[in-house]
Amino acid sequence: MKSKGLSSFVALVLSFWRVGARTCHLACARRRAGARQTKAFRFYAGLLAYPLRRRRIRRPVLPVALLAWSQLVNAFGYLLEKFRWRR
Repeated sequence: MKSKGLSSFVALVLSFWRVGARTCHLACARRRAGARQTKAFRFYAGLLAYPLRRRRIRRPVLPVALLAWSQLVNAFGYLLEKFRWRR
């Protein structure tokens, strides 16, 4: 029997994965429509730096690690979906 915490974590990871896959479909559709791509580095840098700038967060390492993990899973879902489309 799985623990509730582990199954919740797996469900959360799978939801980030699906968001990445859907983002891939949306980005491909936008490219076909001639939309210009934007650079997201500034957004992600701000996202990861946010917990470090907040003084009320006592231990900012855990929130930064969780944000980084969620974005990596999201990006991995995106890339796998993109690879699957190219086949």
